[in-house]
Amino acid sequence: MRSHLRFTATVLLILSWAFAHAQEEEGTGHERERPRHFDAGGLREGNLELPGQGQQIPGIDLRTIGRPRIAFIDDSAFAARDLDDNAWPQLHRAEDSLVPGVHIWWVRYHLYPDAGLKRVPLVLSVGSSADVEVFLNGSSILRTTAMPTLKGAEGMPLADSLPHVSAPFKLLCDDHREVLALRVTGLPGRTLKDAGLMVSMHRPDVGYGAQRTVMHFGLFVGVNLIILVLSVILWFQDRRETSWLMLGLLSLIEAFDSVIGVAGEPDGVIAFPATDSGAKEECEENLRMGGEHHHSTQAEVGTRHHR
Repeated sequence: MRSHLRFTATVLLILSWAFAHAQEEEGTGHERERPRHFDAGGLREGNLELPGQGQQIPGIDLRTIGRPRIAFIDDSAFAARDLDDNAWPQLHRAEDSLVPGVHIWWVRYHLYPDAGLKRVPLVLSVGSSADVEVFLNGSSILRTTAMPTLKGAEGMPLADSLPHVSAPFKLLCDDHREVLALRVTGLPGRTLKDAGLMVSMHRPDVGYGAQRTVMHFGLFVGVNLIILVLSVILWFQDRRETSWLMLGLLSLIEAFDSVIGVAGEPDGVIAFPATDSGAKEECEENLRMGGEHHHSTQAEVGTRHHR
């Protein structure tokens, strides 16, 4: 009986391994047949978290472009554009692998840009706690050294405390695969994942766009707060004139609405949880009901006084 169970378990394990291996081969072949193209629309519509700017910043995370590859040996030839790296393991599967004696890794991203991006200025953002040198089609475009941990960043998530460096670049868009190769030098006994490597691509006005949005909403919040203060002052001068108090409350709601607009989901820059945005509608409904009750009470008192 036990031998039958052992035989059945062995067969199931072999079938599971064969199925997983077949799925991996199918995914790799599918990737070669249908590479991940991107265009200017993807740079505008894609949203990702960028420390120091916000959580809904237009751009493309290069992890989503095809399947990045990683190597655990150091060779300057890995920066070449035409290097065949299909035998390299995929980044998301091997970045947390600890190889004794290895603290230098090469990461290669395959880019298939649309022809409309030819010679268009773009910005590459690289975040890491390790030394990084970036090559585009074999030419070095960026080199950073490991920077000390920011003060007060102890205990914070790695993605929120990583220093980021940006560099302008242009793609050739010559109908051939373009390659962004990174040489990352970390600490012995650590993995690439410990370095927190983050690489993204943006339009050159991404920083200006986020600042413009925040400034617009900040100005609107400031105007409404001024109206709130003036309304409260006028209401204190004549407590019977409650319309000033209602105007102040409306201004407070509008200011709150602006804060939710810049901070809430789905289009906010800071992106607080979506549940916070429902508070605005609830406050508006309560205020509307309170205003209707106030006006009906005034009308009833006026009618009684007339009688």
